[in-house]
Amino acid sequence: MEAYPEMRYAVLKHDPKDKACLDTPGKDSYRFFHAGANVGIFSEKKTGLFFHHPMSVENLVASLRPFDLLFLEGLKENPYKKIGIFHREIQTSYLSYVSAIIVRNPDLSIDRGIDLAETTLPVFSIRDGNPPENAPVLENIKEWIIQNASRD
Repeated sequence: MEAYPEMRYAVLKHDPKDKACLDTPGKDSYRFFHAGANVGIFSEKKTGLFFHHPMSVENLVASLRPFDLLFLEGLKENPYKKIGIFHREIQTSYLSYVSAIIVRNPDLSIDRGIDLAETTLPVFSIRDGNPPENAPVLENIKEWIIQNASRD
């Protein structure tokens, strides 16, 4: 994010189906976790913690501080503004939860299910591979995020 290089970012990803793989099969830490232990992995450059119990979003957010922007993926019913990113089709059931739309590869027979010209939501179109024509759109997305970020 070139326009805001001094900013610090954090990401929380919700995994409602418990499908995410957080370690490498065969490694000691993987075996310890699957044997029932909570596991911490740390080095001079990074730290990872894996627990067998859920933690609240508030506790996770606190553990990620300090940051300037936190991106929270999932949890569609939380009170924060959201950007819906649609790849192959626009799922109209999500539109009541989002405040903006990003459509990836808009020319590739995306099943929109809606007329994007008729929506009141901001719509951003980007192409995979970050081609040069994405640069102004990415700047607009950054500005939308900065303007609409919750200050909590």
